[in-house]
Amino acid sequence: LMALVIGADANARVEDLPDGFDPERESQAGHEIVDLYEEAVAALETVCDDYRRIRAMRLSQIRDIPFQEAYDNIDSVMPRLPPIDRRLLRRRIYDPQLINQHKAQVEEVQRQIEAMIDLTTRLLLEIEVLEAEVLHHQEQEATREVTLEEVLAREEFDPDQVVEEDVRIVEGTLMEQLVEAAQDRDRDDERFSDLTELMQQIEHQHTPPPVAADIADLTEADESLERYVQPDNLERMRNVRNLEDVEYTFGRKVKYGGEPVEWMFVDTWHIIGPWPNPSRAHIDRQFPPENIVDLNAAYIGKGGREIHWQFHQTRTVEVVPQNEEEYGIWYAYTEVYFDRPMDLWIATGSDDRGDIWLNGMPIWVSSDRLKAWRVDEGFRKVSFRQGVNRVLVRLENGWRDTAFSFGIYLGP
Repeated sequence: LMALVIGADANARVEDLPDGFDPERESQAGHEIVDLYEEAVAALETVCDDYRRIRAMRLSQIRDIPFQEAYDNIDSVMPRLPPIDRRLLRRRIYDPQLINQHKAQVEEVQRQIEAMIDLTTRLLLEIEVLEAEVLHHQEQEATREVTLEEVLAREEFDPDQVVEEDVRIVEGTLMEQLVEAAQDRDRDDERFSDLTELMQQIEHQHTPPPVAADIADLTEADESLERYVQPDNLERMRNVRNLEDVEYTFGRKVKYGGEPVEWMFVDTWHIIGPWPNPSRAHIDRQFPPENIVDLNAAYIGKGGREIHWQFHQTRTVEVVPQNEEEYGIWYAYTEVYFDRPMDLWIATGSDDRGDIWLNGMPIWVSSDRLKAWRVDEGFRKVSFRQGVNRVLVRLENGWRDTAFSFGIYLGP
């Protein structure tokens, strides 16, 4: 690729060029590279839009809301791409001083195209899963098998069309039952909820495709190990409110028979934000990380600022975004490792609203009220897979401070 674009020897001088050589003449190979880049961008934009539409169709089914409302509440997952110098790429290079600049631009194009291919591949995997779920609904009401193309072609699923009649589909799926079970309960005796049975049923039906991550697997899994089921010691777990009176550590790795400790709090995250949330208007809006985690992506956030995933590590139970401010929304992503499948209790809390997904499944949905952080706001018994488990947190701040925590109970 580099050989096609660079049109002159690095030691060449302008006066040595042949008669009739036009230094402003553009390179055909350079044009081809720019055209290839723009084709890749257009293809990614198409896939991102298809993904948003199909995701909105599924959201309208789950929440029993009109498609247009669901579509408007989902942000595009199209990342913000760094600009490339199209003029430089198209030029025929004769000045040795421009060779390194030109080479850097070609390498940047190659890097971006590879990232776009990776994101497109993962979105297509997600679309396959969503397609099966959407068609399952449609086929229940149809007399014949339908295709996704037929569904997408319907007027009610075109975001550019105004639909007078709402299209609402209701289904009591396992995922909907899990969302309900993960909801925050204000009553003290309802703060504990065992989600393991629902999670294992969903896991048996479908394993979500992997998300992009720069966090390497910590070790290999051994499929022969049996699941560890933690006994319920609810009264003991309540003591976590007084952190001075319990033993806890920080980490992301749990091994059966390891060094005993009562609680482990996850302290290593990748965090991105804030997205805007004026007067909490976007409290139900899905921003890109909620649909696809791409740690290399950049987006436009609050105030038109470009935001990126930032590595964040703390030695406190509370996790606070470094750029916290009022009326914003952040996402935090991490991975935790278990040497065998385990059903364990977790404690979580958020200031203000918080949502947590474990391996793509909702395990914590806090109330919408403005509230302070508490380490024991909610307890959920969840199923961790053997090997790497992906944790995604959504954190919304209304006013003043914001924080969240994610603790795993390892005690007796």
